[in-house]
Amino acid sequence: MLRHLFVSSAVLVLVAGGCTTNAEIAARRDAEFQSLVGGTMADFMRRTGLTPTDMYPTSSGRTFVILGPVSTIVLPGSYGVPTIAAQGQCRMLIDTVAIDGKGLADTWRVTGITRNGCG
Repeated sequence: MLRHLFVSSAVLVLVAGGCTTNAEIAARRDAEFQSLVGGTMADFMRRTGLTPTDMYPTSSGRTFVILGPVSTIVLPGSYGVPTIAAQGQCRMLIDTVAIDGKGLADTWRVTGITRNGCG
């Protein structure tokens, strides 16, 4: 019995030790995106596969807007409570400064990345 309890506890520790929380995943993703700061927009697009959907001028350069896919979260209803569904979309703002006046993707240096609603 004691041996069975020890083996079960060891398996539980191994399984629990391998779990990753949503906060840890989000922190890892933030670190991945922050590693792109200092590169160009061309580098950003090449490494992430994401392209801007819009941009607007700022006093220091341009901010590019990237919209991720729409995701739907569903909370099933029970005991008379209706099912609830909500949609969310990841939005990233990529702050850049011009390296030269050409305005090409490889002439905008990324100075900051802000992520909202991204997992």
